[in-house]
Amino acid sequence: RSSVPLGGARLAQRFIRHDPPTSEELAALTREIELRWRPIAAAIRHHRWHHAVGSSATIGQLMLAAHLRIYRRPPKTKHHLVMSQHSLRALVDWLIRSTASERMQLDGLDPRREDLVLPTALVLLGWMQACDVSRLSYAPGSLREGLVVDYLIRHHQRPRRIEAPLADFLAVNGLREVAR
Repeated sequence: RSSVPLGGARLAQRFIRHDPPTSEELAALTREIELRWRPIAAAIRHHRWHHAVGSSATIGQLMLAAHLRIYRRPPKTKHHLVMSQHSLRALVDWLIRSTASERMQLDGLDPRREDLVLPTALVLLGWMQACDVSRLSYAPGSLREGLVVDYLIRHHQRPRRIEAPLADFLAVNGLREVAR
């Protein structure tokens, strides 16, 4: 288990000085992402899964922006969001060329996150490529909630009853059977 220092704010502060970023800034940022993901990808790639789940607010907004660029209308619910590596690549290509004011107008993106969205998208794309993940689904929950769910699954054979709020969270995130 490890933590990788690839947060969008940290990377934006370290690597991006121009708007839009220069090719040199993008190359340095991409090298850093590849360097950080390489050992993680080597350790987990043999599992050969091609579909994963993302849960942060910025990832959710990236997924919504990619969805809106393709379908021009929002999905029925957030947990119906799915993003392919190809659609993320297309969004990254647009983000690389866009200015802050253009990113602030991007449908699906909170304008307050315009400075985080490009580094976060590059990190996500780098991870999907390094681990050979072709699709990402959105889970409205957070990492902390996921840890609670993981704990319950690991430490309770068949929990007879889980309180309503947690059961609702599990159902929304496709884990309805755990709540029973």
